[in-house]
Amino acid sequence: MDEEEIAKDVAKKLGIPYACFANRILKMQDGQHLESIIPENFARDNLVMPLFLDGETLAVAMAEPSKQLTDLVRLISGQAIQPFVSSKTQLLTAIDRFYP
Repeated sequence: MDEEEIAKDVAKKLGIPYACFANRILKMQDGQHLESIIPENFARDNLVMPLFLDGETLAVAMAEPSKQLTDLVRLISGQAIQPFVSSKTQLLTAIDRFYP
């Protein structure tokens, strides 16, 4: 199994949506200033990236979703969190592309 297949399997087992470039979910929504909600250094250190804000809920891609990490992102962002699973490789590429 390659990294993408493992990430998809984790998403399925946890009942969490899967985000990747192919399904066009792994991107930061323009105009929502998400880079100010989750700072780049936190995103890199924890392999997380904000995707979009829907009302009071922040969608966040995570390489290794856990209750502890979700709670930490909630604390930093001040938003309810909807986790998405992504592979480490695609997540790092997305962070490189989307943080200024």
